[in-house]
Formats: sequence, C-alpha cells, structure tokens
Amino acid sequence: MTDRTEPMRALWTDDELDRALDALHADETGQLATARATMDDALAHQGVPMLTASRDRDTAAPRPPRRRRRLYASIAAGVAAVAAAAVAFTGPFGQPQHQPPRHQRAAVPDRTTVATVPGGSTMRAAAARTLRFGDPKVGPGQYLYVKDVAQSLAVYGGDSGPLGLRITGQTEKWVPYDQSGTWVQHYEQVGKPKWVIGTRAQIAKRGAKLERELTGSHPPSWAEAICGDFYHAMNGGTPRCVDGNEVRKQPNTQLLKQVPRDPKAYLRWAAGGATAHPDDVEREAMQTSSMLLSSGVIPAALRATIYRALATLPDLKVTERVANFNGKRGTALGLDSVDRRQELIIDPDTGQYLGARSSALAGNDVLPSGTVDYFDALTVAVVDRPRQRP
Repeated sequence: MTDRTEPMRALWTDDELDRALDALHADETGQLATARATMDDALAHQGVPMLTASRDRDTAAPRPPRRRRRLYASIAAGVAAVAAAAVAFTGPFGQPQHQPPRHQRAAVPDRTTVATVPGGSTMRAAAARTLRFGDPKVGPGQYLYVKDVAQSLAVYGGDSGPLGLRITGQTEKWVPYDQSGTWVQHYEQVGKPKWVIGTRAQIAKRGAKLERELTGSHPPSWAEAICGDFYHAMNGGTPRCVDGNEVRKQPNTQLLKQVPRDPKAYLRWAAGGATAHPDDVEREAMQTSSMLLSSGVIPAALRATIYRALATLPDLKVTERVANFNGKRGTALGLDSVDRRQELIIDPDTGQYLGARSSALAGNDVLPSGTVDYFDALTVAVVDRPRQRP
C-alpha cells in the first residue's frame, strides 16, 4: 500500500452545493440522512469524502502560517447545557490553541458609532425585527424544544502529518416554562465519523486511538438537570441555578440577569473586560455572542442587544443567502481572525439565530482556504412535555 497524501482541495462546485442544500432545506420530515447522502453523492465522482468548502472566497491578507501539533480547537469550545461533557460537539467557535497575544489596551472604542460599519445597518435591522417577531410562546407546563445539529472537523497534528476526522452530532434540549425546573437533554451521533485528511497508513496507525479519544467525550444519551446545569449533573456534582455556573456556557433566566442590556456595556462584558486589544475585543465578543445565541434560550430583547453590539464591530462582514447545516438560508455575519473566519447566520426576516459556520482562511497551514471546519443548524419549537418532538 502506497503511503501518499490525499489531495486537499475545495470539494464543492456551486451547483453541487446548491443542489445539496436545497435537498436539506426540503427535508421537512427530519430525514437528514437522505439529504446528507445527496451531499456525499455530489462528491463521489471526485473520490474524496466531504470537506465542505465555503462559497465566500473573500479573505483577509494571510497571516504567516504556524505549525500545530495538538488537536484543533475548532470543536473544543463549549456552549449550552453540557459545558464540559459535550463541548467537543456543541460549541460553534473554538478558540485555536495558538492564541495570538493579548494586548493591554482599552477593550471598547470610546464611541458606539455604526454609520461606517459594513454590517451596521444589517444588524440594526435584525435587532428591530427580532423585537417585532418576539419569542416562541411557551405556556405554563410547556417546554421550549431546542435542537442543534452540528458537524465538526477535528484535525490532529503529528510528525507524520495531519489527520482530520469529520463528525456529526445532534443535541436536543427540553427547557421548562419555569427554567428553574428540570431540563432534559438528549445527544446522539449522526452517522459514522469519517476520516477526510490523512493517508491510509496514517489512519491505520493512529486513527482508531484518536477516534476513541474523540467519540469518548460524548455526553450521555439522556441527562436531566435543574436550571440546565448539565455540567454538574454529569460530573457528580449538585446542579444549581447560579452559583458556580457560567452564563456563557449554560445560560438560564437567572444567569442571564448578569448580562448587560445596553449594547456598549454588553460589548465590554462579552469581551471579558477592559484590558484587551481591539482585535481581541472583536474575537471575544463574537465568540461570547455565538455561545449565548446557540443555546436557543436567549430572549428576543437580549438578542436585539447582541445584534446592536455586534453592529459596532468595524471588521464585521455581511454575506447574504448563506445556508446553515440544514440548508436554511440566512444572512451571515462574519469576522476574520488569524487563519479562520467565524460566522453567525440569522434569519433576515425574523432575526432568529439559525446557526454558525467556521471556515479556514489563507494562511491556515493545515486546511485549504474556504474549507468549513464547523457547521450547524439550530431550530426551536414549543412542545407539551419533555422528550416530545415537534
């Protein structure tokens, strides 16, 4: 068997991507496997497993590449209910382990002026629509149903070259009307993990061990916790609503009282304080906002605050008609950082959060520019009891 490096390239043509996403969007019965097969069929003639490439080719000036030897953290940042147990599968934007240095400057610009911000008008409009559209109407005794389907590309370094594993997981939450009550969560892996980077020899030597390490971090199939504190529930602790919990990772109504409603104050809070370089402010604010929005429990008023705060980011980029993992198209709000673009996708008509996407930029020393390494879709509904699906 010849040990050769498989070619790494963008694997989607525009027509193939449109057909696959249309199939996903048309799958109203939830049969995602059929739509996903459409994606893989579109790639079969190329003889390579899917490496979803972004259609947005606008990239910032490349940064000097850096060598990595550890697991890419594009799937390692966590959100929502399973802060530690499921962080590898639910977090939209992981911080790369090669963090750029933090600088000691004011965290937030002195003025909150959005007139010259490329994405400012889009975000202000999204905030207004969010307030008009409001929240799902959950009544006493009912539950907010939140489903997140996410696909991640985990890349491992090593002396023999990188290995990349594509994995898809689905997390469902049932959030009670009174969020101090018992939440229910269900996690399942969708399909089998697929090695998409590496030679046959590399995968044969290291693949099984690395796959066990990654899939071994799955959360339990079913879990229950008051206030959505699945972290303590899964780690032998006592679930609690506030003490010892982090609002960014598993928000609930009580923890959300800590989050400022003024856009400028929110931006300062989301960036983690007032001692960061402006470049760090944008990245940290984007990640914090994504972690909150992806929980599915952020009320409309706070979502509007988040959108208004993001409107002040000078480097925010807006891309229309970008699809989430399920094929639903929306407006992408992107930010380039080092060798990766992070995007939030929102419904331009309602301001609803649809999902997130992360893709490699020029200067990434492992992935081709445009390769999507995180992709998800968030849906919410109202049901009458836990474990019921809409």
